[in-house]
Amino acid sequence: MLLDLDIKHPVDDTNLYDCRINSIAVLLSYYQFPLSKNEILLLSESLTFLYCRIDFENIGAANVPFVIASEDHLEDRLFQKLQIAYRTEQIDDSAEGWSHIKELLGQKTPILVKMDDRVLKLEKESAHGDMIRLRFLSMPLLIGYSDAEDSVFAFWTNSKSFQFPIQIQLSDFQHYRTTDILPYSPEQSCIYIQDCTPAERNSYQELIHRSVLQTAKKMLNGGAADPDGLQNVHGHDCEIGLSAIQSLEQDLVALGKKHLLSADKAERKKLIFFLLLIRSTLLNGSFSAFREEYGNALYEFGKAAGAEPLCQSAEQLLHAANQWKEMLALLSKAVHAKHFIRIYIQICTKLNKICKTEKKAFGDMIAYYESI
Repeated sequence: MLLDLDIKHPVDDTNLYDCRINSIAVLLSYYQFPLSKNEILLLSESLTFLYCRIDFENIGAANVPFVIASEDHLEDRLFQKLQIAYRTEQIDDSAEGWSHIKELLGQKTPILVKMDDRVLKLEKESAHGDMIRLRFLSMPLLIGYSDAEDSVFAFWTNSKSFQFPIQIQLSDFQHYRTTDILPYSPEQSCIYIQDCTPAERNSYQELIHRSVLQTAKKMLNGGAADPDGLQNVHGHDCEIGLSAIQSLEQDLVALGKKHLLSADKAERKKLIFFLLLIRSTLLNGSFSAFREEYGNALYEFGKAAGAEPLCQSAEQLLHAANQWKEMLALLSKAVHAKHFIRIYIQICTKLNKICKTEKKAFGDMIAYYESI
């Protein structure tokens, strides 16, 4: 049993590395919503920067720097803005749960399913993976099943890595919906649309403008953040927005002074672990902390809306995206660098430059909206 999705050109330059946007775009297209992936990205307000310190009691590490560059539950904000009646349901891996999933698919209802992406077995385990349970949470679109082969079919793509449909063994599908991972677990979450009436395309423009302004305010104003939103990570001193980037830079400078001046090699290894963890979380769904994706989406929207100031802010964010890429490269280089101290200083300096670039971009976005 396989739903008939009209996916004529699944592999193209519009596919994002973030599988969540790709899956939601196909779902909305199924229900005839005339929204592009870039418009969905802007509407979802998923761009962010959250920083906090967390403790890993099982490996004896405290006050570990932890960052996230994208909001979770972006489907909730999006569907609520579009006034879509939907349901998020925890459907367990029992026979009854599987029957319920089959019933929904039989009613021609595709399902967004949150999963531990190890089900694809594309990523090798990291040296610290089993200890800290850091995984990438994905959201494929379930579109069918085969009783004869004990498997399910899903739309699941990131960038040009694509095979349609993806076939997953039912046992793996059920297992990787229940794993306990950081920072968010799948928790057997299934999201599906119950009722919707697509509006005229021009009615979405005002919604997107509001979302862009809200994202800019969140990033520029920043401040304290609720650590409870991290679900499986017990964080403290949580911040969001540009103030979070500043706090990360300040903490790295302080940690550098503490650990780099120590003669104990274990202290330097601890610092490398911090950097690797930051790199791992920033690479979750993006190669630029989502700045390139957001910048491209904002530029496209600014052009279509005749809002040149938004295009200029988009170009600044694309500059920030390049700075993030450079910093991620430095994080990778630091692990085996002979001149570790020099690389470490460059990382801190790069964060400072990123903050200035983004402050200009988001400040100009808010100024534009205040002027109209």
